Amino acid sequence: MYHNEILATITIAHHFQSAFSREQLFRFLRSKLDHETFHSTIDKLIREEIVFEKKNLLFAEDIEEICHKKKNWSKALFKENIRYIWFLSKIPWVKYIGLTGANSFESCNEKDDIDLFIITSPNRLWICYLVIVLLTKLIRKRKILCVNYLVDENNLEIKEQSYFTAIQIIQMMPVFDNGHHKKLIKQNPWIFKKLPNASFDYEMDSFYLLKKENESQQNKGIALKMLSSVNQRIYKWYANRLERKFPESFGNGILLSEGIAKLNRIDNHDIYEHLFSQIYKTINS
Repeated sequence: MYHNEILATITIAHHFQSAFSREQLFRFLRSKLDHETFHSTIDKLIREEIVFEKKNLLFAEDIEEICHKKKNWSKALFKENIRYIWFLSKIPWVKYIGLTGANSFESCNEKDDIDLFIITSPNRLWICYLVIVLLTKLIRKRKILCVNYLVDENNLEIKEQSYFTAIQIIQMMPVFDNGHHKKLIKQNPWIFKKLPNASFDYEMDSFYLLKKENESQQNKGIALKMLSSVNQRIYKWYANRLERKFPESFGNGILLSEGIAKLNRIDNHDIYEHLFSQIYKTINS
């Protein structure tokens, strides 16, 4: 039982030309498992030469070279653009910025963009988004800095409660954080039903963390009631625009409200279920 679940999860990573460490693999398993059984099963797979371990990563096929290339590309991409992400963190109502997708798994292609998840102050999300659009256009980084998911502090509970979303949240790499990463996870306890071996706390990678700011300095002089009305107007304008432009994605990949902006036109929530199905067929054939 555990043999197939572990092998399937390793193979999922390989589908994206990536590989998991033991810690990541344990965290992403869909079955509850104790550490002793997990490590003994991994060791057995290694002895049987079904799985091999190199540089703390687990492989079921020889893709080590491309995995390490992708890791280096990911770090170089972030390092090249960190100053622009820093600009975004200076927008007064931005509370949190995290890397998602290939960026958080360090599995970027050589020429890739940066997917960002952002938390804002209440009733300021659409003002932040408009500022981000204008700023990234000004610095010519609109195609590199992809802000494709924003929520405000009153909307931290994520509605798309799938295995795919659970992994995206747990693996998210905080870049700018004033305690909001923990708040996000606390507001989504369903994650641990999808990932029963995941833990609430895990060590963050200091390579990706910007220096923390004083919260009071972030909020200085911005408590203007009229901004809530402005935020609402911007939301309505964007909602009408996107519904006309992408009617087939609106309400699916694109989900909007005054406190939520999920802007992915392609809905990937079933991608892991489809891959697992195909992988299990291969393993059992």
